[in-house]
Amino acid sequence: MQAGQQRQRWMHDLLLGHSGGDQLAIEGYGCLEFTSVREGHLELAISYWNTLEQIGLWKQNTEHQAAQERGKSKWYQSYQVQVVEIVSEYCEGA
Repeated sequence: MQAGQQRQRWMHDLLLGHSGGDQLAIEGYGCLEFTSVREGHLELAISYWNTLEQIGLWKQNTEHQAAQERGKSKWYQSYQVQVVEIVSEYCEGA
């Protein structure tokens, strides 16, 4: 997304924890994009949304909630969620 565009874009990192969760978020809840990166025992998952309301609806999805519980009990000792607004974005050489 270009920096000058009018539409607000929200970034929300979240724990999906199950196969196909990103597709469900995209197709059913308005997630614009999902990406994740792992290095050793660390994982960063980032999803992009247009509104906080979409994030809230996704957070209430029972399949997503069950995946989060599985993640907490099986893989993660702790995790952190941040919801931030992108106010500017640029890249060089892309």
